[in-house]
Amino acid sequence: MIVVDGVRALLVERTNPPAVGSWSLPAGFLEVDEPPEAAAARELAEETGVSVQTADLELFDTNLVAHDDGTRVLVTIYRTTRDVVTGTVVAGSDAADARFWNVDELLERNESIEMGYEPIVRRAIAEE
Repeated sequence: MIVVDGVRALLVERTNPPAVGSWSLPAGFLEVDEPPEAAAARELAEETGVSVQTADLELFDTNLVAHDDGTRVLVTIYRTTRDVVTGTVVAGSDAADARFWNVDELLERNESIEMGYEPIVRRAIAEE
């Protein structure tokens, strides 16, 4: 799930594998019989404290992510903008932090983005 605010995107600092300590998109796994857009909205709320209506989501990208242990996960990425989400950004129980970042500023501070997501975030920001 990507929430774009001008030149910034809402990212969470991971506390669980893979990529512990890096910044990534709010994400998670589908529940049984849960539509993907509903899962995206649910995970956004759980990890960042902000809510969005599924009608305000656009399917942005899909990506097959390979993890170090050899597993692969199909990632479905939805996009929305800050002006349609509600609530205050606060890290959920499975995130160390949640905040809007300018990607260049994040990297200048020697922070890292989970492998494979930097180009996706940059493209989401460029298309706002």
